[in-house]
Amino acid sequence: SVLTSTTATTLLLLSKHSMIPKSVANLDAYHFLKSNMNFEFVYTRWSFLVSIVLFLTATTTRIVLEFELYKPKRKLAGWCVASTMSGVLCFLIGYINTTQNCWPSMLGLTKEVFHIVWDRAYVKRQPMVIASLVSFTIAALLSLKFLLPESVEYDQMADHEGFT
Repeated sequence: SVLTSTTATTLLLLSKHSMIPKSVANLDAYHFLKSNMNFEFVYTRWSFLVSIVLFLTATTTRIVLEFELYKPKRKLAGWCVASTMSGVLCFLIGYINTTQNCWPSMLGLTKEVFHIVWDRAYVKRQPMVIASLVSFTIAALLSLKFLLPESVEYDQMADHEGFT
């Protein structure tokens, strides 16, 4: 539904139903938002589209863990789930790439988001943006550390209640 609403919004912003008349410098609402509220428009669009990918990835991970599809007797089912969800993700990302009007692909949109955040954090020196980048960096490093094999072994030894 997020993908459908994002695509529908884009089509409405670019179509004859746009609230901005075409006579005003031949500008539609999509390009008006991009030129006048670039950060808000780009970041909101990117967040919606990335949320689709993250939601499906989290769902796949939950299925694999919940049904223990990583165990030797269930690996075939695990690969089936992973392949199916990879196909769905590839299709959705391909579809998203066809709806990008101002960027060549999702990668171009992502590049612009990181450029805007970098500009706000290190060129304009906005303290809360810097704090959020530091927090995200720490979270990413801790997540990578958590995924290392020795962390999993330690977690299983420390887990007396059998939650992992």
